Amino acid sequence: MVLIALDTETTGLSPQNGDRIIEIACVHIVEDVLSDQFEYFHTLVNPERHIPYQATAIHGIKDKDVMNQPKFIDIVDEFLFYIKDATLVIHNAQFDLKFLNFELSKIGEKNIENNIIDSLSVARNLFPGTSNSLDALCNKFKISLEQRKKHNALIDTKLLAQVYLQLNTCSQKTMRLDNTTIIKNRTNKILPARPIPSLSREEEDCHTKFLHDILQVDSW
Repeated sequence: MVLIALDTETTGLSPQNGDRIIEIACVHIVEDVLSDQFEYFHTLVNPERHIPYQATAIHGIKDKDVMNQPKFIDIVDEFLFYIKDATLVIHNAQFDLKFLNFELSKIGEKNIENNIIDSLSVARNLFPGTSNSLDALCNKFKISLEQRKKHNALIDTKLLAQVYLQLNTCSQKTMRLDNTTIIKNRTNKILPARPIPSLSREEEDCHTKFLHDILQVDSW
């Protein structure tokens, strides 16, 4: 299975309100081992609109950075070819997919049909009740955030790829192993489930007599 970590940066939160994609990045995860030489697709995108300063404060991308960059329609063929037949690993997939599908619909292309792994949902299932942002997961798995000054899509996909490998390892540990049910306690340690002991007929008779004697004493 070909796995690709994907991330986007945008001018805001809602494509229906006019927000657009301004950066796309994809990184291959090869045979569950992140290669030393990242094979990736990365481009800035001209959104054909102003980038609000609130968005720039998050990812650092300004109008001047994208004014001479290709429009989405100019990079769509290369992008779709790169992700073809791959399973996409996306953190909070609903957000990125709504923007990608909006951009695709604007130029008459069909929605993304790839299989999707939402790493945020995976993390929430594994670590309920804790922060599962990309930063928090990197800290949990001791992944360096030294390069992450802003929400840069390429850096974020590299981090996401490493986080996914750790999440996948955790997921495998919580599956059934050798037909033995395993349970997870509050410290996230994986423990074998204790078997429920069964009583012999003699033990059941003794237990019944014991209860009967107690009831007689209590009633007296």
